[in-house]
Amino acid sequence: MRHAGPVLLLGSALGLGGCYAVPVYPAYVAPAAPAPAPPAAVVQAPLPPPAPAVVAPEPVPAVGVVPVGPCPAVPAPPAETMPLPPVSEQQLTWRPGHWDWTGSSYAWQPGAWVPLDGHSRNWQAGYWSWGGGCVWVPGHWT
Repeated sequence: MRHAGPVLLLGSALGLGGCYAVPVYPAYVAPAAPAPAPPAAVVQAPLPPPAPAVVAPEPVPAVGVVPVGPCPAVPAPPAETMPLPPVSEQQLTWRPGHWDWTGSSYAWQPGAWVPLDGHSRNWQAGYWSWGGGCVWVPGHWT
């Protein structure tokens, strides 16, 4: 038994110290990317001939603008934004702002939400009619 101690020490040192080897794998090397394709030949189509010059037509007059004549011209309407409709039990429609003729000048009537009350939703701004003289036709629902 005297020799059992060194034998155990020698056996355990051999058992722990070299019986198992950790495998060493080579480093991963990614394959090289394929070479980019050469650029395709760019063929530019010829440009079409320029379009003939177009003369813009005269702007169509806005509703309420009178033709040239003895009737006073209706001014252009100012810019106006339509607010959200108010809460109402009645069905409402937007009546846009418009010019009214007072007999000697124009007065601006701002747009407003109004009850539908059986009329259509199409507002016709006031305009001049010619029937032996200037006759103002006030704005109305059509």
